[in-house]
Amino acid sequence: MDRINGLSDDIICHILSFLRIKESALTSILSKRWRNLFAFTPNLHFDDCEVGSGRSFIDFIDRLLVVSGNFPLRKITICRKSIINLEVSDHVTRWMKRALNQSLLEK
Repeated sequence: MDRINGLSDDIICHILSFLRIKESALTSILSKRWRNLFAFTPNLHFDDCEVGSGRSFIDFIDRLLVVSGNFPLRKITICRKSIINLEVSDHVTRWMKRALNQSLLEK
């Protein structure tokens, strides 16, 4: 057994929280155990330049929040370089409400 796989999920999630969300998501290919761990990091930072824009940006965040369930968040950041239209605005409002319901510690 290698040293990283000997770590608890909590410690791995803490380590993943220092990576950009795209890099953190890419760790899911390392093993079945790591498949969804990136969704349980306490700090989520979404950037449309990194994740993609438009529908892919919305879908990525939606899927991640579904996987994370009611896992408590410390901080969530959403950066969008392109214009926020009414559709995206509705999604952002929904994401923020969900984050607040998940014991968000910082806004």
